[in-house]
Amino acid sequence: PFDTWVPIRCDGWCSQEDQEVLGSGPYRADSAVCKAAMHYGIIGDAGGCVDLRIGGPACDFTGGARNGITTKGFDSWFPTTLDLRPSRGASFCGWNGWGGLMLTN
Repeated sequence: PFDTWVPIRCDGWCSQEDQEVLGSGPYRADSAVCKAAMHYGIIGDAGGCVDLRIGGPACDFTGGARNGITTKGFDSWFPTTLDLRPSRGASFCGWNGWGGLMLTN
C-alpha cells in the first residue's frame, strides 16, 4: 500500500461511461475511479474532486447499487484496493459543462 493521497478531478458525466467498478468499498484498484467516487457518495452528477490512494490486498469485493451506480462483485483475491475520500485542498473541482462546450465550438 501507498501512503500518498492524490487528488483527481472528475467530470460531470462519469456516470455515463462504460467503465466498470468492482466492489463497494473496498473497490478493486482497476475500477473506474470517478464512478467509484459517485457510488461511494463523495461526488455527485456535477462531478468534483476526490483524493485517492492505492491500498493493500483484499479477498472479496462485494457489488451493489448506491447513488445511481451499480458495481460488480469479484469473489477472489486482488493485490491492490482503491481508497477514496473527499478531496482536501484541491482546486477547480466544480464542473461547468457550458464552458467546455463553448471551447469546442
